Amino acid sequence: MTSNYGNQISKQLEELMNKYDNLSRKLEQERIEHKKEKKMLKEQIKFLENKVENLEFENNKLKKELTRLKTQSNKDSSNNYPPV
Repeated sequence: MTSNYGNQISKQLEELMNKYDNLSRKLEQERIEHKKEKKMLKEQIKFLENKVENLEFENNKLKKELTRLKTQSNKDSSNNYPPV
């Protein structure tokens, strides 16, 4: 009786150890994938931050140009006609 019980415990322990090993491998794979994804997302964020910075710069340039043109238009005496 006791040897049968000991065999069952041994078998259960072995099954649990195998499950633990499988879960450990899966967890490590998930960590590796997560690390890769995190790196990719950081690169995308950096790219988008640079793009936003460039667009803000271009936007400011265009605003200045618009202001300059408005000022010039207001000083131009030949512009006596209302806009169409």
